[in-house]
Amino acid sequence: MKRFLFLAVTMLALGLLSAGPALAQTAPSISYVYSNSNRYTPSAGSTITGSWTVIVQANASSSLRSFRTSIEAAESGIPSVSGGAASRNYSWGETSSAELRIPWDTTTITPYNGVYRITSYADTHVGSASTSANVNDIKVNNPPDTPSDLRSAVEGENVMVRWDANSEPDIVSYKVSRSVDGGSYSQVATVSPTSSPTYKDVAPPKGKALRYEVAALRRSPVTVSIASAPARTSSASTVPLPPPSPSPSPTGSPNPDGTTGNTTNRGTSSGNNSISGPLPAAPIAEGKGPVTAAPQVKARRDLGNFSTTLPYEEGEVPVPVEFADDPDVPNALERPMEALASASQLVQGTVHTPRFIAASVLMLIMALHLVRLSRKLLTAPE
Repeated sequence: MKRFLFLAVTMLALGLLSAGPALAQTAPSISYVYSNSNRYTPSAGSTITGSWTVIVQANASSSLRSFRTSIEAAESGIPSVSGGAASRNYSWGETSSAELRIPWDTTTITPYNGVYRITSYADTHVGSASTSANVNDIKVNNPPDTPSDLRSAVEGENVMVRWDANSEPDIVSYKVSRSVDGGSYSQVATVSPTSSPTYKDVAPPKGKALRYEVAALRRSPVTVSIASAPARTSSASTVPLPPPSPSPSPTGSPNPDGTTGNTTNRGTSSGNNSISGPLPAAPIAEGKGPVTAAPQVKARRDLGNFSTTLPYEEGEVPVPVEFADDPDVPNALERPMEALASASQLVQGTVHTPRFIAASVLMLIMALHLVRLSRKLLTAPE
């Protein structure tokens, strides 16, 4: 009996020794479950956004000892991934196949846009056979959120635009654009994410309805940057127009009598004369108080070719040269000094220019001749 047991143990030992090299050469296999429709395990070289599920399977001809998988950054400048890993350890004979799953929210597990890879590893108890498999060059390219709480306000002759900074850690800039009176938006500024999220429009069009939009830009493994949808101000801002400049006042020129004022002559025979500035006082006749303008006298009879009045400008008081029949009208021939005073006052009402002064002197001379002629006619015998 003892001899039989010894032979059995010897044969078992020899069998194990002969099978050992074959078992040591058998490594587990690793495979990924891909499905774009179900968002299972993005394939190598793909560009992804949003949420995925990494599914990895391991199979061995003998008992598995450990199995692990992880999501790792594949370029410099990206921090280590936190929370993107899964692993299991197994006892002897527990299982020869296993599956691991990693929920991959690309906005939280990998908050930085960039290039990533999936790395998996499995080994066995027998011979410590192991294998690994990677899924490389997975590009995470999430657009940034739209900037929030965008508003604008007029401050003096400027417009201040403000918004809340984005939470993404890889924002590269903010693009500020402006629309004038409902027109298309054109970029007016680029704001760094390290500065205050504000923009001061120091040269806005005045008197126009101004609206602003702001878009955030973050790093991208595909292009230079990827932009958010723009945020736009809900109401327009208008910088008021400056008040109109006052018109320059006309400069008065000195008149011949030493006063200042503007004189406009609109004709010599039928125009209107306007005079600004103080006028000289009316002259005082002999034995009289201040002389007022002589009243107009209508002609009472035909004197042939003899004019009833001296030449005068339109709108001025005519100088009467005939006898007035009405008792309430003073007789110009009987009161020559008053007629002269009236003629003198007529000169004062005209424009003080050499031409009108000469005309006034001529009128005075003619009036004196008419007075002398009238007296001769009165004293001549019939």
